[in-house]
Amino acid sequence: ILVVGTGASVVLSGDWQLAPSFFALGAVSLCASAAVSSVVSVLLPYPATRPDESPFLQPQWQGFGSGFAQTVSLLATVALIAPVIWFVVFNSVTTSLKEQATFVGASLGYGLILLLLGVSVGGMIYKKKASDILNLMQVFD
Repeated sequence: ILVVGTGASVVLSGDWQLAPSFFALGAVSLCASAAVSSVVSVLLPYPATRPDESPFLQPQWQGFGSGFAQTVSLLATVALIAPVIWFVVFNSVTTSLKEQATFVGASLGYGLILLLLGVSVGGMIYKKKASDILNLMQVFD
């Protein structure tokens, strides 16, 4: 999907030299969103529909729902990828391919660090809150 998205973005922009920047932005976006979802899913759990039920039947519940958790996830992901967006918007056109290759390497490293930190932090929080999350979700079973 990342390669297809990069190719489509390059075709739409009309400038093939932006391909490394678009690839880096997509890769960091995927890593950052996975990292954020690893943490937010543990901090802000909410009940979801059961398998084979209509997705429009949301269980009734007191507290923050899926909209709040997804909004927090979106805003946190955008904040984490803001440096990459800044580079793509302001520097991609004026930099050489060698500088863009360095940017891609640095971006992939940044994305990998985000992913590892997000999964680690989410796992540590889950270990502490696993019983509370299970109790909360059993109310809706």
